[in-house]
Amino acid sequence: MTLGFIVTFFDFRNDVRRVIRELDYEHEVILFCRQRDIDRVQNHIPDGVEIRVIKEEGSRLKDRLTRMRYRITRAIPKSTQNFYLMEAFKNGRLRGLPSQKAKAFYHLHRTLPNNYTYDAYLNDIEPLGGTDISRINAFVCFSEIADDALLARLLGEGHAVLTYVYSWDHPCKHTRFSTRSQNLVWNTGLADDLCELQGVPRKNITVLGASQFCYIYEYLNEYKQNVTTKIFDFPYIYMGCAIGIESLVPQEVDIAVELADLILQISPQFKLVVRPYPPLGNWSLYDRLYAHSAIEVDDDFRNSDMSVNQKAIIDKFVKLDQAEGFFHLGTTLGLECCFTSTPSFLLDVREDDGEIVNIFNFVHQYQNDKYLVKVSPENHAKGWEKTENILSNIENIQYLKLNKKVQDQNPLFTFAAFAKLLADELQGLSKVKI
Repeated sequence: MTLGFIVTFFDFRNDVRRVIRELDYEHEVILFCRQRDIDRVQNHIPDGVEIRVIKEEGSRLKDRLTRMRYRITRAIPKSTQNFYLMEAFKNGRLRGLPSQKAKAFYHLHRTLPNNYTYDAYLNDIEPLGGTDISRINAFVCFSEIADDALLARLLGEGHAVLTYVYSWDHPCKHTRFSTRSQNLVWNTGLADDLCELQGVPRKNITVLGASQFCYIYEYLNEYKQNVTTKIFDFPYIYMGCAIGIESLVPQEVDIAVELADLILQISPQFKLVVRPYPPLGNWSLYDRLYAHSAIEVDDDFRNSDMSVNQKAIIDKFVKLDQAEGFFHLGTTLGLECCFTSTPSFLLDVREDDGEIVNIFNFVHQYQNDKYLVKVSPENHAKGWEKTENILSNIENIQYLKLNKKVQDQNPLFTFAAFAKLLADELQGLSKVKI
């Protein structure tokens, strides 16, 4: 088969590149990206894989108005809190005039009816037809969709299209899920989320697995038995930063400092190792952490772009596995930790101040409440008093119940096995025109 991958965040998604490499052994893989992303794709493209630039978005007044209409009246998931936190994250990365425009659109969206569905928007788009899509048997998109106009063309022309829902929080924060493509998710819980929050019919959803977790399989089965030394020469509690909204990062830093102070008070034998949030552009916001005597900043994994090398990925799991406990405010690392022997805790130590964009709402995002708090209340570090109790009894076996539940819901695969599952789905879909 000749497979077309419509990619975004290509430098950040190491696992996607590995899956593409595996598929390229048996099939021909062609990457599609927007012109503005061409450099980051070329810097990480597997040998022999072709790149084609997407040329579908029109610039006529009608095209611009259609895009503007979708931006300010688009239908959003029922988990509105997640959506608006995501908008704050995206807007916070802008500066100058683009930032002002984003804030204006954000205000309009909060004011106007949100009833313009993604499928209606795709129907209204008039693609230019300038992208070379010849010889492709099936296409793979990733949430969030890289190019709406290309997807509109592919669906309109009846091509086989799969959308891989890349993360556990995407069904509850993104808006671009078509009921006309087949959607692939990690597990049955996320299939339910896509139905309930986005209105995608269950027949259009297939449980595939998580490509991100293939690295966990490698760690557990190929690397762990060969780890004979400690990465840190002291016992530690690990904390993974989760917030990419710059206005909230100082508060996350405050919480890290407060956690370190608490550890000093009740468990001085431990240090707090803090892992910054990789996609955050301004790491100077973490400067206060370096000055604390009981904090070690784990910052040796970041490259010049958002990619992370193979050794750093494996080291991440070693650091999780060697920690006494892992604390976070809501990150996928909190799930990944559950495949190790280390208990994982959602740190919930700020009250709701009534603002949409606040620490409380970040911690209580839909996926955190559903897959962490409700599944294992023992691992919900609600308030500093409960956090102190957890730290004082960190070796209690009850805190590992969450690990077992997460493992049961998310089977692990090698990259080769995951690629084979994906190829089988594409093979089946390519025989049936949508």
